[in-house]
Amino acid sequence: QTPVTPQPQTAQETPPSQPSDPQLRLEENRRSAREAYDQAVSLGKSALYDQELPYLERAIQLDPDLADAYLKKGLIEGIKGRCEAAIQEFNRAIGLNPRLADAYSNRGNCYWNLKNTNQAIQDYTASIALDSTKAEVFTMRGTAYGRLGEWPESETDLREAISLGSQNPSAHYNLGYALFKEQRYPESIQYFDRAIALQPSFALAFHYRGMAKQAIGQTAEGLVDLQRAHALDPQM
Repeated sequence: QTPVTPQPQTAQETPPSQPSDPQLRLEENRRSAREAYDQAVSLGKSALYDQELPYLERAIQLDPDLADAYLKKGLIEGIKGRCEAAIQEFNRAIGLNPRLADAYSNRGNCYWNLKNTNQAIQDYTASIALDSTKAEVFTMRGTAYGRLGEWPESETDLREAISLGSQNPSAHYNLGYALFKEQRYPESIQYFDRAIALQPSFALAFHYRGMAKQAIGQTAEGLVDLQRAHALDPQM
């Protein structure tokens, strides 16, 4: 019986358990991209945004599907006041990962700055649907509702922000202002008090606390607040 000579294994016959070279390169690129991204994040903690950007560009070049890198680029563009460019980066991040709550909320901030209030509210709502634990997003949506004069909705969101532990003076001031607009003056004064306690130079809080006090007959006390507001901001 003639023995069978074993045939040499070709490259195409590589066992499936062993990754091919393209797979190895893809995995290596992803690791390198994450390393570049982590370096960018480290620089961002020191506000070294111009140094951060090249690392993010490198991360995206190595892994074009790294949604976090587009999100971080959008944040930098927003910090620099380039809202349209930031929105484009947030769009890319959301396209790659529709569950990035921070991408929606920060895109909402850009729309807020561009005075596109309805679109901002839509983005804040999308962010809250994904993560309802962030007081700042409720603060921003409540403030946006206030810009539209939708005071009950504004009040609801700002109360939620405060219940989540917000120490942002604007959350307390804007809730006070919503209550003021609803002519609920005594309660509005409580929130103006809190805003001033958190930020003693908050001229608007002094101004509207003074207005609220005068509305309930506390004329002298209201005048003191109005004078304090003018001292902090002569345009008051």
